[in-house]
Amino acid sequence: MRQKIIPILIILFGFALLSYPFISNYMFEKSAGSTIKSYEKQAKTYDQKQKEQAFREAEEYNKDLIKSAVQLTDPFKVKKSNGETLIYNNILNIDHSGVMGYLEIPEIRVKLPIYHGTGDFAICNGAGHVEGSSFPIGGKGTHAVLSSHRGLPGAKLFSDLDKLKVGDYFTITVLRQTIFYQIDRIDIVEPEETGLLALDKEKDYCTLLTCTPYGINTKRLLVRGVRCEVTERAESILTGEKTYRRWYAAIGLNVLVAGMILCWKRKKKKKRININEGG
Repeated sequence: MRQKIIPILIILFGFALLSYPFISNYMFEKSAGSTIKSYEKQAKTYDQKQKEQAFREAEEYNKDLIKSAVQLTDPFKVKKSNGETLIYNNILNIDHSGVMGYLEIPEIRVKLPIYHGTGDFAICNGAGHVEGSSFPIGGKGTHAVLSSHRGLPGAKLFSDLDKLKVGDYFTITVLRQTIFYQIDRIDIVEPEETGLLALDKEKDYCTLLTCTPYGINTKRLLVRGVRCEVTERAESILTGEKTYRRWYAAIGLNVLVAGMILCWKRKKKKKRININEGG
């Protein structure tokens, strides 16, 4: 009996090992999706006057940044709490969860809630808004910076950020208003080199920031997008040009291989028994 069970357990263990990255990331994305749905549900309850007030507060914060010329620091080295100041923490915090909106990067199939600040919870569960950068509501002279981890065992987050290329799109949605950004430059810099995150009074930028190289994390990968008009290409990406078919195919292949191995072993054993009985 033991001889029958051990091969099956080995196959099942191998299947579980191969499937873990897909399953764990699926569970993470399900959780992130639930957070975004809760945010969207709360956003629907906001009337026009409340939306205008929320955006006005964010716009005032962004204008103050231009006046004060804030110098950003590396979010992975200077640890801040999720919303270091009370004023910052309350802006766009419509459901008091710390979520101010959500980010979509269709080219790499990423959809994450955007949290206030770059504390551990924020960058392990979504994208953290770098305090001192513009709130991601768009507008001339703004530059929002969003940061997240790479290489977490149970969540993709920004792991595939290096697969993006100039010309790709990503979107930010705040209070049900979506802004499109087209990637115009990609840079790898030292952690202390934050000049590329500075404001440009004539532009509307958003930069996605993470560690690189993968697993070593000694430098920073900056993927900058410039605001663009909604184009036919952008619309097709937003509606889900890519799906999880590759994931489902990979899991299905694992199941198929496991099934084939089991069938082969059973046939081989049956053939051996028949030979012995014939002998």
